[in-house]
Amino acid sequence: MNTSLNTKMNTQRHLRLPYGRGSVVFDPPQSPLVKGGGFSGRVAAWAVACIGLAASSATAATLHVSTSGGGDCSSWAQPCSLSAALSAASSGDQIWVKAGTYSGPITLANGTKLIGGFNGMELVASASNPTANVTILDGGSSDRVIYSSDDAASTVVRGFTIQNGKDDGMDGGGALALENSGAIFVQCIFKNNVAAYFGGVLAVRGSSSPHFVNCKFHDNGSGSGTSVQPMGGGVMFVHSGTATFTNCLFHDNKAGEGGVFMTLHGIGKFYNCTIAGNQATIGDGGALFAPNGRVVVRNSVLWGNTVPSGKSGPQIHNQYGYLPSVKRCNVEGGFSGAGNINSDPLFVNPGIGQLRHSEYLSVQGRGQQLGYSAGCG
Repeated sequence: MNTSLNTKMNTQRHLRLPYGRGSVVFDPPQSPLVKGGGFSGRVAAWAVACIGLAASSATAATLHVSTSGGGDCSSWAQPCSLSAALSAASSGDQIWVKAGTYSGPITLANGTKLIGGFNGMELVASASNPTANVTILDGGSSDRVIYSSDDAASTVVRGFTIQNGKDDGMDGGGALALENSGAIFVQCIFKNNVAAYFGGVLAVRGSSSPHFVNCKFHDNGSGSGTSVQPMGGGVMFVHSGTATFTNCLFHDNKAGEGGVFMTLHGIGKFYNCTIAGNQATIGDGGALFAPNGRVVVRNSVLWGNTVPSGKSGPQIHNQYGYLPSVKRCNVEGGFSGAGNINSDPLFVNPGIGQLRHSEYLSVQGRGQQLGYSAGCG
């Protein structure tokens, strides 16, 4: 144990995002990594304020969905199908989705809240429990799962497992295609999504500014390129715009280059994230690869990401353009930036995705001050 480091971290103020039961995520022994990202069944004050899970306004509707739905969406006794609810929803409405598996693709309705994790008896949105009531959006290994175009930040997707998405085209985004979208994704699990070229999970284009909070990304991949032209972004490809990730876990994702992230002209921001065990299979950037874009990383752990022999940047690689801004992070091998450390995070059972830190060594264990507001933006 590094006593001086531990003392330093204990004396600094730490940021807290009170995201539900047992998930004030920056105090040991809990972290955003316990059993898959600090997910909790319920949503507390910060999430209610930021993503509008309070009771609907007098003018907004709540639409109820189940896998067997054929009703008018008005109640759990009259649930409708997911496609019917999305077609009927207007800005400000909430769509409550009962546990089960729903086939994609779907297109988000601007300004609505799409919320999974219900058992079909709840009376308030904050009672949803995506851990107990698993709600799946499935691409069937043949298509994307979600399209989001020109959606405002009031558009929210919360509490879903989004899986088996696939994109065979050059646009990328096996699970999500985001064009000029500011949608927010909360407490979602993204797994087993693939793209032939870019962004195993998501592709961000235009003036998009999506935000992902308390999400987990694992076993996603992209890149059918060659050693001459490896394709990249096992999780995400940010062509343009800005994608922000807060309290997220990335593990066991892979791509030709950029096992997690690749950008050309966009920006990727990572706050309080753990990025571990990801892989570039052909080229550079085992985790983050920014050949001509910006990467901002704060208070995060990058560890155990790999590249092939002779390639560069197992944790972070910048070929040219803007230099990555990395501060108060634990980066294997070290990385230039204020407050960065290079100290084994001592993950517990990393082979099965339980990346909880067994000691207080990581910067995330005591949450050094970020200089980042935990607001709604």
